[in-house]
Amino acid sequence: TSPLMQDPPAPEKVTDVSLRGAHDFYIVPTDHVRMTFEMQSANRNKGNDLAVFRVFHGNKEISREAFDVSGSRDARMGRIFKHTINVSHVEPGVYRIRFQADDDIFIRKIITPNTRWVVGPRLVFGDTVGYATTTIPGRVWTNSRHLVAETFHIEGLQTIDLAGQSYPLTQTHALVRIDRSDDLPDPVELRVPDGDVRFIGDGFFAFTPDAFFEPKPRRFNSSTNLNNERINAVITTYQRPEPLGGGWFRVTQHFALDPTLDQLRFVVSAPGVFSRSGAVDIRQIDLTYHRNAVTLSDWFHTLRQELVNAWHRL
Repeated sequence: TSPLMQDPPAPEKVTDVSLRGAHDFYIVPTDHVRMTFEMQSANRNKGNDLAVFRVFHGNKEISREAFDVSGSRDARMGRIFKHTINVSHVEPGVYRIRFQADDDIFIRKIITPNTRWVVGPRLVFGDTVGYATTTIPGRVWTNSRHLVAETFHIEGLQTIDLAGQSYPLTQTHALVRIDRSDDLPDPVELRVPDGDVRFIGDGFFAFTPDAFFEPKPRRFNSSTNLNNERINAVITTYQRPEPLGGGWFRVTQHFALDPTLDQLRFVVSAPGVFSRSGAVDIRQIDLTYHRNAVTLSDWFHTLRQELVNAWHRL
């Protein structure tokens, strides 16, 4: 289930950002959820750009606001304008503001009294190429273990720093895979000195370390640290593999078969095996079918189903 969170009221705080295009914002409510966005159009397209704010409580959409942003192909950025999302009489939980717009729309400031809010899993530090002589550096804190970074402009070529490790971007329109160590406490700092980089992560991003929280229940994977997550026990139907010696294990699984399926496909998953440069060897697979004794009527039913399956193969 989704976490039930609520914070005490706090004064408004202004955060300078340079976010380009669509983003998802996750917020812990106080007695309300209030976010003011200062936005700007790049004016790269003739005609109006459409922007939409959608607000969700859990998975339920509670409001939607759409508006036009004028475009004129001027040789300068458009005027800065504000849009405020205000939801009162809120219940505990996690609220999400989904901002949908193309990459011509930039968010320049976020003003909110909500102390904990994060962005993700997409984060795009916008460029100011053609409109300013300097760029806004990107600095966030994230729990992402794996990220993909990409820049689309020469000005975005730089060295990214994640938790003290350097990752160079040496060419445009090329994906750079970033994997960090699992033993570092979350969140870790991500620095992008020149901005102008798009990130897709497997976690979330906060612009200050105290604003960070995890908006969704933790998904267990190969990098989950139970101590860091303060987890004392796990209740699960997990079946421990049987050790055979020499590093080999055996596991047995049972599946109920759907008689309408004419083919079966089994996939063996090894989480994180690629990023960890590991390998899994399979020595033997035994596949055994079991069924109850059948009557003559059951036999004719099975024969009929096999004919149907054969017909679908044609």
